[in-house]
Formats: sequence, structure tokens, C-alpha cells
Amino acid sequence: MNIFIKYLLKSTFSKKGRSLLLIVTITISAALLIGSLGAVVAGSNATKEQAKRSSGDYNAVITAKTTNETPFFYKNKIVKDGFDNFVAGISATGYLSNDDNVNIVIQGVASEDYNKLPNMKILKEDKLNPLVGDKIIISEKISKAYNYQLGDTIKVNVREKNKSFKIAAIAQTNGNFSTDLKNQFTVVTNEKNVCNIWGVNGISNTMLVKLKNNIDSKKFIKSYNEKNSESLATLTFDKDKASADEEQVTSLFYFMLLLVTFMSSFIIYSCFKLIVIERMPVVGTFLSQGETRGGIIRLLLGESLVYGIISGILSLFLGGGLLYLLADILNNYKQYGVTTKADYNIGYFIVGFIFAIGMSLISALIPVLDIRRVQIKDIILNRINVSYKKSYKLSVFGIILALITIMINSINSSISVNLSPIIFLLFFIGAIISLPGITKTLSYYLMKVFENFNILFKLALNNIRTSKVLLTNIRLIVIGMVSVMVILSLSSSFTKVLLGVTKGYNFDIEVTQGTDPDSAKIKSVIYKNSNINKEVVETYSVGDGSVKGSNGTIPIVGINPRTFKDFNNYYAISNKDQFYKELDKKDRNTAITDKQAKVLNKSKGDSIVLKINNKEVEYKITGIFNAKFSENLILINKENMIKDFGITIPYDYSFQTNGNVNEVEKSLKKELKGTSAKVLTFAGKLKETSDDVKMLITTLLFFSLMTVIIGTFGIINNIGVSFIQSKKDLAVLSSVGMTNIGNGMMILIESMFTAIFAIGFGGIISYFAVAISNNLAKSIGLSIPMEYDFKALLMVSIGICIIMGLSSCSAVFKSTKLSVIKELKCE
Repeated sequence: MNIFIKYLLKSTFSKKGRSLLLIVTITISAALLIGSLGAVVAGSNATKEQAKRSSGDYNAVITAKTTNETPFFYKNKIVKDGFDNFVAGISATGYLSNDDNVNIVIQGVASEDYNKLPNMKILKEDKLNPLVGDKIIISEKISKAYNYQLGDTIKVNVREKNKSFKIAAIAQTNGNFSTDLKNQFTVVTNEKNVCNIWGVNGISNTMLVKLKNNIDSKKFIKSYNEKNSESLATLTFDKDKASADEEQVTSLFYFMLLLVTFMSSFIIYSCFKLIVIERMPVVGTFLSQGETRGGIIRLLLGESLVYGIISGILSLFLGGGLLYLLADILNNYKQYGVTTKADYNIGYFIVGFIFAIGMSLISALIPVLDIRRVQIKDIILNRINVSYKKSYKLSVFGIILALITIMINSINSSISVNLSPIIFLLFFIGAIISLPGITKTLSYYLMKVFENFNILFKLALNNIRTSKVLLTNIRLIVIGMVSVMVILSLSSSFTKVLLGVTKGYNFDIEVTQGTDPDSAKIKSVIYKNSNINKEVVETYSVGDGSVKGSNGTIPIVGINPRTFKDFNNYYAISNKDQFYKELDKKDRNTAITDKQAKVLNKSKGDSIVLKINNKEVEYKITGIFNAKFSENLILINKENMIKDFGITIPYDYSFQTNGNVNEVEKSLKKELKGTSAKVLTFAGKLKETSDDVKMLITTLLFFSLMTVIIGTFGIINNIGVSFIQSKKDLAVLSSVGMTNIGNGMMILIESMFTAIFAIGFGGIISYFAVAISNNLAKSIGLSIPMEYDFKALLMVSIGICIIMGLSSCSAVFKSTKLSVIKELKCE
């Protein structure tokens, strides 16, 4: 036993290439698991930290209702039951007088309340207290960015008037200053200064509230909003929403990890199958000396345990690095000064370590246990032949299994969704085990085609037919290709879905104003512009509407059906003309989404009671539509929105232009400078949407990169093993007249056909894998319609050809150094 243990420990690392492949494969998979477990939590913690920096101990914020004509409310009318502390403020938006590209928010508070602002910590001051007159407080970040000092004057253009303010204090970049950037920042001053700007008194547009410890924040929010008609309370940080966002990203990570694990498991399985075959002569020797078969199986599994332990240890270090890298990608607040803090929970590393060992043992289990099927006398006499007789039957079984899973997946029911993980696994297994038989059949007929054309082609194809390593290489490339194509297809589909929401709307420019006090000016600027098509689409949107009898809020949008019909081409509506014709009537008609209809258990012709700002009005459902991947909402006629709920100011305007879009955008931005209106072109909207998903796409591509790295290691290793196994055959060919160039050409032709077979099989299998992944994604909460990315297929195919070509160069070079005498001396 001791001799066998010494042999195993020595042989474990004698094949350095294979050992490296196994260790790298297991290490990357386990490290990705560690990173996936901790990165989402770290990203969520960054969001919480930003919320804490911004709001401090305040857990609720009161603002004006979106139904108000102005964003103001009377702070003295707020009933302060349950308040432990509060600070009210009023703000105005302007820009630097000497640089209109720098936007400034002027935040006003009572002279004695500036210290009550969240996380307010004064670093430097000059006669700050009391905060009266033209005194302002700025952040340390802006002080450094512009080299501002105490006593310096900042001139701000606000509501078309220049105001001068004197810096009386510099504070930490927290609280109201937490989102300061060089081109947009906040200054704090006395509320009287801001009230004078607006020409009002005794009103606010925000009130931060710290509730008493015995007050349930969610119950407070619900109760407050039911009792108040002019103001709205919301949480400064919504844990439920953050958790929902976290779950979606986590699901995405685990989906990617599942694909990487599939590929890694096959590489480990293939390597151990080769290890078992190579060890058979030595195993026979030890069996002849009295070692039991069970003991040999335990020791071979012990070798896989060694790989698992080494990889597990390495994964702790790599996993820590990946965890930080992924956490940094998911940190959306780096620009605001929130540092990336990876959550190095020891539990993640323990799970990763156990995963590495378990993955190594389980993947090696089947080839190691195969020893039991071989007669001991055959092992001792070294009469082990790698037979391919069963491969055709296995291939037929694999094809049937794959076809059955495709058929089951095509059934549009909850069963196919619930069983999708099993369906995906069975399809994957069926497709992979069918490859050797299909490859050998194709190779045989291609040999016949090239028989009288070129002997090198025939020899290369015969090598592919008979070499288990080359057949394994094809399967390895296919597995890698399927994994990468599923990930890339998910990435492109996810991007298409989000961009499709924007592309489905017909406009050149969109102006969002919210409840800006200058709404009359904004409307005037838009309608008097001669380069704007007069068919302006106005939407009167209320985000906190609701349906009586249902939980939660839902946006209610007032539209002009005649203009909205051509504007919105995204919604799936069965009879568009009739749909908008019903909404255009003076009756109280409404249209709801199919999802909302299902939740409410309502159909066309039923009635629902809409609730906005504590006003309840009954409407008849005349249309049900599919909003696809845009948010759930309810549509009503804008005239009813104005008449029934008093919403008189559009939330946004969308329109076509007659002239150059960029010139019109530039003109509007100039005229609307100093208001809170946001002007965005269609192209700008698309870019904004792309930027929003950039983080997730980067993460998905990161997983693709890891898959490519693992696959590349496997391909290079297998080509090396293939050359070692074929050295004797090459020597025989050289002895009968084959030149070094001929041997090299044959190796390159082998690689070429290996790549062609792999790309062909990989393309077909990955196409169906993406189709099955639709249901697999749904089963983990990702309702994204995945479409096959044919552009990515082209790039992946080119990449495979390059990898195969480069990997073969080493074998070609070694073939020129081959010694015929050395290889054939014992023959």
C-alpha cells in the first residue's frame, strides 16, 4: 500500500500539463462560486452605505404629492406624531454664472437647523453660526475640485438672476453633499434665500424624518399617505426593493456559474478517464501483488481529493480577488466616493473549499468506478482495449434523449419551466454523448471523399475517428462553445430587451419636467419652438396611484389617445385602433396590463376604482394589453386625469423635430437652463439605457471570459496529450517516407477538422441550449426572452479556429524533432 501511495503522489504531478489543467479548472470554478456568493452582498452594501451617507439616521422623507401643481408643501401643517427628529428644507436649481455646464442645487434650511442635516460635519468654518445672509456651506470635495477657500464668493445663476454667496464653512462630503461631482454639486444656505428665489414663505419641498424607535416605518408610511393629500412619505432606503434587485443579480450569477460548472465537470471527468486508462498497467502490477480493487478505487479517488484540496486552497486566494473585482463592478457609487468593500465572509470561503473538493471527487467518480467493470486478469495481463463498439449505440441513445428534451421544452406549460434544470441537464448529456458516434460516422464518409484526393486528409480524419483524445477535444470545445454562447446570448438578449423598451417609442426628443415650479415656462419653450412638430405627446403620470382593493401602488398615466397611438409602438395590443378609440371617448374608460388583470382577476367590461391622492373614481376596463418588459401601469384619458384627479401638469413631453435633432436639443437645453427639466434625444435615451445595463453585461462577459480560459487550457492540454499518444504512429509514417512537413500538415489538418466538427456541432447544440435556457432562466426568476446571438457565433467560431491553430503549432514543432529510432527501438 505504501508503495502505491508513493507512486500516486509522484504520478499526480508527473503530468504537469494535465495537473495544471485540473487545478486551474477546479480553482476557477470554486473561485467563481466564492465571488458570486459575496459580490452581490457587497454591491448591496454599497447601496446601503450610499443611502446611509445621504440620509444618516433619517428613515423617512416627506415630499410634495406628484398631484400638486408645485413641488412644495406647508411644513407647519405636517402632523409630527411619531417623529423623534426632523429637518425641513427647500431647494432651487441653478448653475455657475461663469460656467453654465456646472449645475448647482441650492439647499435652504432654517438658520439653526443646518447641524440637523444628515451627517453634517463641519471641517472648517468662518463665522458660520448663525447661517444667515449670503453664507453657504460647501463640501470638501468641491473645495478641492475648484480650490475654493473660506471667504470665497460663488456666483450662481438661478431663475435667470445672478446670486452671490460667500463660503462660510466646508463640510465632509456626506449627507446633502454625498452626490457631489465636479459638474453638479449642492450648497447649503439659509432657507430665506431660497424662499426669496421662489417668492414664497413657510413652505418646503423635503422633510427628512427620524421616527421614534417604537414606530414601524412601513406602517407609518402607509398611515401617513392615507391621511395626507398634499404630501407623500417614502422610505429613505427601501430594503424590500433592494432585496428584490439583489435576488435578480444573484440569480444571474448562479445561472452563469451553473454553465461554468457543467464545463469544468466534463474537463475533470475527461482527465480522470485518461488517468485511469494510463494507470491500468501499473494498477495490474499492484493487483498481482495482492492489492484489492476497492483499495485502488479509494486511492484513485484520493488522487482526485489531492487535486480538490490544492484547488480549494488556491480558490481561497483567487476567490477573494474575484469577490473584490465583482463587488467593484457592482458598486454604482464609486464616483460619489463610496469605496468598494468586499464582504469576506468566512462562510463563502468554506463553501468554496468544500465545492472544490466535492466537484473534483464527483467528476472523477464515474471513470474511477469504471475499474469495477474490467476483469482483474485483464488488468493484470494489460489486455485493456479502449473499445468504441458501444459508442454508436450510446450516440443513438444520446440523440434520442436530446430530441425528447427538445420536444418537452417546446411544450408551453409550467411543467416545462419547473423541469427546465433537469431538461437542460439531460439535453446537455444527450448531446455530448452523441458526439463521438456522429463524429466517427462523418469522419468515415469524409475519408472516402478524400481517399483519392490527398492521403494526409485521410490519415488526419482516421486519427480523429480513432483517437479518444481528439474526440474528447471536440466534446470539450463544444461544451465550452455552448457555455459561452448561452452566456453571450443572455447578455445580448438582456440588452435587447431593455433597449427595446426605448426603441418601441416614436420620438426624437423627450423633455421630462416632473413637478417643476417652472412648468409653464417649460411648456411655453417647447410649443413656441418652430423646429418642433406640433403633435407633442404629453403624459400625465402619477407614480403612486393604486387600485382599490389591491396592495401596493401602480403608475396611472393620462394620455391623449390620438397622439399616444403613433408614439407607443412597444405595447402588444390586439386591436390598436379599437383600443385607443375606447380610451378617446369621454366616458371613464381605462386600459390595464395583462399582468395587472391577472392580479386583480378582472376582464374587459369589468370596473375598477382608481385611487390618486385619496380621490377614488370608478373606471370601466375597455382594454387589456401586454406591456412586455416595461413597468406595469394603467392608462386613462388625460382629460379624465385632469377632471377627476386634478393632475394638470404633464410629467413629460415627447415629440418629433423638423430640423436637426442635435441643434434642437442644444437650443432647448439653453432655454431651459436653470429649470429641473431634462432634455434627452432618442439616441441619448438609448445610451442612457445601455449605461444602466453596462454593469450587468460586464459581469456576464466576465463569466464568459472564465469559461474561455478553462476551455483553452483543456484544448491545449488535449492536443499535447494527443501528440504524445500519436508519436509512435508519426514515427512509423516517417520510417516509410513521410516527411516532417507531411507530419506537420497532417497535425494541422487534424486541428482544422476538429475545429470544423466542433463549430458545427457546437452551433447546433448551443442553438437548442439557448432555447431550453429560456425556461431555465424563468425557473430562477429571469423572464428574459433569450434569442440566439448569431454575431457572437461568428466571433466564437473565429476564436476557436485561432486557438486550435496556435495550440497545434507546438505539436507541429515537436513533430520535426521526433526521433524515429527512439520511438521504434523496442518494436
